[in-house]
Amino acid sequence: MRRATIALGIAFVVLAAGSGVASAADPGLWIKTSQLTKPAYYRQGLASDPATGDVYYSGSFVGIYRTHDEREIVTNTNPIPKDVAQTEQYNHIGDIALDAGEGGRLLLPLESYQPFQPDQNPSKTGSIGVMDAKTLEWKYYVKLDPSEIQKTQWVATDPQSGLVWTISGSDLLAYSLADLNPANAAPAALPIHSVRRLVNAAPDGAGGAVLFGGRLYLSTQVGSVNRVVSVDTTTGASQVEIERVGTLEPEGLDAGAYLDGLLHWELVPGGGLSSTQLVNFVPRGAHLSLSVKHARVKAAKQVTIAATAYVYANGRWIPLRGVEIRLAGKHADTSPTGHAKLGVKLTRGAYRIQAFYRGLRSAVRKIRAT
Repeated sequence: MRRATIALGIAFVVLAAGSGVASAADPGLWIKTSQLTKPAYYRQGLASDPATGDVYYSGSFVGIYRTHDEREIVTNTNPIPKDVAQTEQYNHIGDIALDAGEGGRLLLPLESYQPFQPDQNPSKTGSIGVMDAKTLEWKYYVKLDPSEIQKTQWVATDPQSGLVWTISGSDLLAYSLADLNPANAAPAALPIHSVRRLVNAAPDGAGGAVLFGGRLYLSTQVGSVNRVVSVDTTTGASQVEIERVGTLEPEGLDAGAYLDGLLHWELVPGGGLSSTQLVNFVPRGAHLSLSVKHARVKAAKQVTIAATAYVYANGRWIPLRGVEIRLAGKHADTSPTGHAKLGVKLTRGAYRIQAFYRGLRSAVRKIRAT
C-alpha cells in the first residue's frame, strides 16, 4: 500500500510537470494597495498625464476615454476614420501611451483583429495612430515596416531615450518618437523602421506595457498565472515583478501617482462582458505619511480629528484608501481620497495618532490636548 501511494504521488508530480501547470510565487517586490472595478469597455489599456491628473482608457475594441478623478471628461468611441478602417482594415486599439509631442498626444497601437475568423489578422500590417490628448480627435497614423511587424498590440513611450516600444512575436521593437510626425503620415509616406530590437526578450508575449524606472514592464500570462515582468531595455534581461494566480487576461499597464498606487494593471474577463479589474501597487517598504488638520485640541471636549494618509513612492505623495488611523482607542479607515475622521474626547496630555497599512512603513503624528 505504501509503495502504491508513493508511486501514485510520483505519477501525479510527473503529470503536473508535463501538463504545464503553473503556480504563483510572487517575489514580493510590490504591495497591492487596491483593486478597483471599472467599466467593461476600459479593457485594452491605460495611460496617464502627471501634469493634468488625467487618466486615459482604451477599449473595448477602439474606444478612447479621458477621465479625471474617476469621471469621464471626453470620449471618442470610434476614433479610427472610416477611410483608414476601410483601407487598412484596422479595427482594434490596444494598450495606449501618452507623449508630450505636438502639445500632448496619445499614441494608439492599431491592428486588424478578427478573433472569430480563420485569419485573425487579415491586414498583416501595424501602425501607430496619433490623437490629440485633450480633445481625443484623430490626427494621423504612421505605418510600421511590415517586414518587421504585422500588427501593433501596444505601445510604451520612453521620453528620455526618444523611443516608443512595441512587440512583434517575442521580440521587443523600438521606434523613434521623432519619426511619428505628419511628414511620415500614411498612406502617402512609406512605413518607418525600428531603431532597436531585443530578440526573444518577451517569450510569453505581452498584453500591455509601460516604461518605468528605465525598465520596460510587460503584462503577461503563463497558464493560470498572471505576471508583470520587467525587461532591461539595454540588455534584454528580465525579472518577474508581480505574480498572481488568476484566469483573467492581463492587459494594460501604466505607471503614475494616482488611484492608490504607482503601478496600475488591468485584468479583464476573456469574454469582455464583466467589469475590468484595475489592480494598483506601490513598492514594498514604501513609507506612509500622515497629516493632521488640528494637532492641538481642547481637552475634555468632544472633537473631530481630520487626518489624511499618503504613501510616498517614486518621489510622489499618493493619497491612499484603506489606511487604518488609530488614536486613543478609536480607529477609522481612510476614504478613496485618503481622508479619515475620528471623534474623540481627550484628557489633558500628549497623544500619538498612527497610520497602519500592511506591507508599508507606518506613520505617526503627535496630538496635544490642552
